[in-house]
Amino acid sequence: MLKIYYKHTKLAKQYQKDLKTKPYLKLPPLSSYDDYKSEGIKNQNTYSYKIGQALIKAQKIGMGGGI
Repeated sequence: MLKIYYKHTKLAKQYQKDLKTKPYLKLPPLSSYDDYKSEGIKNQNTYSYKIGQALIKAQKIGMGGGI
């Protein structure tokens, strides 16, 4: 898990660095995509999505302390 965390932070820093030199790489907001309202909102209302959110929240509060 720690290896994945470090890899992600390294890639995030590299992305922010690249955005400064190449602003055209910036992704548009999610709400601007065509299928956001139809597919994205539908997926957020499914039980599996809500269970996943609850598990993540419980893990952050109870055991991991916000890892």
